[in-house]
Amino acid sequence: FRAPGGGGRKMSARFLALLWLVLFGVYLLSAPGTFYFEDSPELMSASFTLGNSHPPGYGLMMMLGRLAMLAPVGSLPFRFNLLSAAAGAGAAVALGGFTFSLARFFTGRRIALAAGVFASGVWGLSDAFWWQSAIGAKYPLYYLLFISLVWSSWEAWRAPRDQAVRRLLMTGLLAGLAFAHH
Repeated sequence: FRAPGGGGRKMSARFLALLWLVLFGVYLLSAPGTFYFEDSPELMSASFTLGNSHPPGYGLMMMLGRLAMLAPVGSLPFRFNLLSAAAGAGAAVALGGFTFSLARFFTGRRIALAAGVFASGVWGLSDAFWWQSAIGAKYPLYYLLFISLVWSSWEAWRAPRDQAVRRLLMTGLLAGLAFAHH
């Protein structure tokens, strides 16, 4: 996402990718090689068979989980945990990007960058979120979609009229994916 006017008003895609890789690596190192109790055994088996889990069913996660199980690494539960780790890292990075964009609206670039990195790190490495991102839970994907939806709405509100329609379409797509997940 880029704010109108350009000129150092966006967070570098390389920086966001590096931040994602760091968080993904942390979650991956702490992910169990098998399932963890709570919902993960049910979600994994429903993904494997493309069946239903408990309501609301988590349709998007079931399909993405099935794709994750096709990865040629580790056991099937570990592959499912990869999806949760990737979504968790994405959610933390999206929170950092949204915080940067929001702070950039009010302050300078350095303060906004510090705020974005701080938000990503504090939330991404918090005990509860870290745990959910490592064990194959449903929440990281939900948070990724929700934060992306809020960020996209913010960017659509700030966009010039000629770009607003495209950004609103992206917001609608994210809303549809969020409903498909939860």
